[in-house]
Amino acid sequence: RKVDAVFAARDAAEVSYADPIGKALCDNYWICTDDGSMGEHCNAVEMVRKVMKDHEYDMIIACGPEVMLFFLLKYCNEADIQCQMSLERYMKCGCGVCGACMINEHRVCKDGPVFTREQINGMSDFGKGRRDASGAFVSFR
Repeated sequence: RKVDAVFAARDAAEVSYADPIGKALCDNYWICTDDGSMGEHCNAVEMVRKVMKDHEYDMIIACGPEVMLFFLLKYCNEADIQCQMSLERYMKCGCGVCGACMINEHRVCKDGPVFTREQINGMSDFGKGRRDASGAFVSFR
């Protein structure tokens, strides 16, 4: 199978790993930074949109901040492309008992952390906020 990758970060310091990994593991890869200090000057979702104009893929696999994944999911829905996303949530116990990592009825620590497009589309709380170490909800907006 062909593997292409988009490496994205705020600045060059956060994406210094991209060249060695891209050269070793990918058929093609693109780098972008929010501040333009390395690769293209754009965010991850903008870069994926650019790449998708010239390439066709069966699936997008993504990890990163939930806000970015929210907008990437929106794009995947618009383009009708399958995706799997590794979700990040604060995990206290890691075995599903405490509920700190819940998104709706899904325990990220036990049911994930990787979820399909269909599963995430069913999560009404996805992209709205997170729980901090105390368990309090913190809105992304």
